[in-house]
Amino acid sequence: MAPCGTFRVALLLINLFSADASVRPDRVGNGGNVITVREGNGGNVITVREDVAVGSAVQNLRDLVDAGTGLTGDEYRSLWSVNITKGNFGRFEVSVENLTLIVAAPLDYETHPRYNLSLELTNTVDKSFWSWNLIIVVVDVPGYPPYYNKRCETPVLNDDGSSDYYIVSSDGYYDVAFNGCPESRYGLFCDKDCVCKNGARCHGYNGACECRPGWRGRACDIPWPEVVIIPSPGDSVVKYIGTNLTLTCVAPLIEVANMTWVDREGNEHNATNVIEEGTIRNSSISFQPISESANGEHTCVVKALDGEMFNATLVLNAVCELNYYGEACSQVCDCQFEMTCYRWEGCLCPPGRHGDKCEHTCAPGTFGLNCSMNCKCQNNAACDAVNGSCICAEGQSGEFCQNVDPNPENNPVVGVHITVLASVLPATFLVGCIVIVILVRRCRLHLDNPVDTEVNLEMETLSSWEVDRDDIRFEHMIGEGEFGHVVRGRLRVPQGYQVLVAAKCIRPDRMTASAVRDFRREMDILARIHEDKEGHPNVVKFYGVLTKSEPQYILVEYASNEELRRYLWSLREQYKITGNSKLLDRLGFAADVASGLSELARLKIVHRDIAARNVVISDRKVAKIADFGLSRDVYVSSAYERTNQGGEEELLPLKWMAVESLRDGVYTCESDVWSYGVLLWEIASFGEEPRYAGGPMHPDVCTLLELLRKGVRLQQPENCPMSVYKIIRSCWVVDPSKRPTPEELLQKIEQMNPQRRHATHLVNHV
Repeated sequence: MAPCGTFRVALLLINLFSADASVRPDRVGNGGNVITVREGNGGNVITVREDVAVGSAVQNLRDLVDAGTGLTGDEYRSLWSVNITKGNFGRFEVSVENLTLIVAAPLDYETHPRYNLSLELTNTVDKSFWSWNLIIVVVDVPGYPPYYNKRCETPVLNDDGSSDYYIVSSDGYYDVAFNGCPESRYGLFCDKDCVCKNGARCHGYNGACECRPGWRGRACDIPWPEVVIIPSPGDSVVKYIGTNLTLTCVAPLIEVANMTWVDREGNEHNATNVIEEGTIRNSSISFQPISESANGEHTCVVKALDGEMFNATLVLNAVCELNYYGEACSQVCDCQFEMTCYRWEGCLCPPGRHGDKCEHTCAPGTFGLNCSMNCKCQNNAACDAVNGSCICAEGQSGEFCQNVDPNPENNPVVGVHITVLASVLPATFLVGCIVIVILVRRCRLHLDNPVDTEVNLEMETLSSWEVDRDDIRFEHMIGEGEFGHVVRGRLRVPQGYQVLVAAKCIRPDRMTASAVRDFRREMDILARIHEDKEGHPNVVKFYGVLTKSEPQYILVEYASNEELRRYLWSLREQYKITGNSKLLDRLGFAADVASGLSELARLKIVHRDIAARNVVISDRKVAKIADFGLSRDVYVSSAYERTNQGGEEELLPLKWMAVESLRDGVYTCESDVWSYGVLLWEIASFGEEPRYAGGPMHPDVCTLLELLRKGVRLQQPENCPMSVYKIIRSCWVVDPSKRPTPEELLQKIEQMNPQRRHATHLVNHV
């Protein structure tokens, strides 16, 4: 062939693909000519929808034959053949009759979104050839391929014809009920042919294919070497503790050298291997029966003969059957009054009820969860069994029914006492009446202006913490949210030197009642913790407030290392490089927080939001609890879900909240311990965001409560020692009274860190 032929073919290719295509002759010689159409602005790209029918034309190649020979006519085209030599995967072929590139098998965007075809045009007479590359891009089509929905499967018609299928009469009515289609048919009238191959099941409604392991694509005709774990009973069966389960690992289309089962700790399982033709084809592990310890990840690791590694993981999350609980799920709940049966504790009674089945109400004088709290009502007044509010009788008043009407006619019991007292000590009685009148007036004054009185009391408490505006110099913002922000500043303290502070305030344009409430709550709590001006080493240091000008500020110490969560992220990146997990350092942070939490419990202060984002790290690497009120806003994150409580919108950290907080809105020192367990999980996982297996990343209250009821808990983080995970799990007992105290948590953590325990001992004895 002459170079002129090369030019003509190149010119035709430009016309075929695009005027923007870049064409360059790669080789000219006796063996023929090779022309590669280079990609340029999409000129050599042909786009094909993934739902195109088999047999559809992709590209007409007839002009290439004419260009290559310099001749035209069908009698000359028969001298040429076109072959696909590379990148086909069986999806395309060339029709010999009209030399057209056509679709030979169903396409699937997810499996192969792009094909780089190498085509070769050969003269059957002189054996000269032309070759070029062609890029075919598969276009994703919404709703294709059809989804195999197991919930609406239809039965397959038996070979003996025992099952019926649609038969439609001329008037449009069904003569026979629809029970299924023949195996190779689908659709409303069973009039469509299934395309499923290699043993795949065809859906009776939409023709979707359910591929067997080792196959992918719309028709399950694309080989796909993979490792698959098959549970028996199957996926559709809920796994219950106490039942039997077998997991079988198969590796279709892989030349297997060996198979190994490992759990999350990296321990190998005892497996049963089935050997065929000298090669392990599958391997099984059995749980007979399933126990609580079996829950978690089970991974099948496969090594191929060529050394390539494959693996598959199944997460087992077996639960108790409905209405059962206990270690082996053998105890029956039978909760009364539609109470909830929890995985470990059985019937979890709401405030005001107790008993194994919640069958009893609280005894007189007690109230709350498990009826464990004592009423403070006076003068024999009854109290509400749920919240402990006093129910005053006629003639009684006050929060605890402590005030009684001095008129004997209105209160017979008091009348008798007054009569006796008047007969013995008339002067004392007169003085008592005067005192009562004064108290009643003061009480009424308080009731007339409850908000003003509360604010005045707070201001009196905080007056000693007021900072002179001239002593503070603000620098730049370090945190901002929907309702408030935090600014770094320099404060001149009475000792004469300056300290860095974080100044928190409410945005003037978002001065809502809830924001003001949380802001004042944080002021009050910090003042209570720092009554001796020193505070606690594991609670953020409080420097004072600015309340005599707008906006008002809370001034706390500035943490140079930001929050614990971000600090854990930096440790995670270091771990990837060095392999040093710094477990003792992280346990040191956990001990610091437990120590601070112990101080809060001693002062009977409930934090309500113990989490890594609300712990700061000082320049000396000491963890300190912070953010007692405005934390839900200043550090905006996906951890908080917006809810509506009593008509007032609030942000709640659902995944850190205890069961009783989620269900009843109850916050106690025990609920802080639950949250501490989640914080400890964060520390163990290098600051990952918690996610419950079987639930969404951000569950709502109902979804999370249902997961917790079934006994689902955050799983053991990777590289987290079992000893640490046991401490974490101990914080998540549903019964608040059975959770460890902060002091007990501190002791357990320090036992795992001898260096810290020794240092703490030295500090305590200096």
